Amino acid sequence: MIASDVMVDYQTPDKHTTVNFITSGGIAWSGGIPYHLQSYNDSQINISGGSVQAQLETYDNSQAIITDGYIKYYYGYGSSQRFMNGGIVEHLGSYENSKLTITGGMISGGF
Repeated sequence: MIASDVMVDYQTPDKHTTVNFITSGGIAWSGGIPYHLQSYNDSQINISGGSVQAQLETYDNSQAIITDGYIKYYYGYGSSQRFMNGGIVEHLGSYENSKLTITGGMISGGF
């Protein structure tokens, strides 16, 4: 588990970085501090297991694909795209021009 913020392609456009979280990967919520996993510019985050016990946020033209695992807060901003076809999300939000496609999984909190 990572106990700090993770910012993918923050202030580095055109890198097209991809981050993959698998079964044992994750971002911790530690000591009352909600850490962030954030994607910017043209990056992509794939979560096929593990957990983001804090916030997963997409910005700019980035995208996130959730096929399994657990995310506490899942927010989209700007022109980001998010796809969910598995896993569990507690709280979900879409802002600005972000797009969200849900074909499976479970939302246990609210919008």
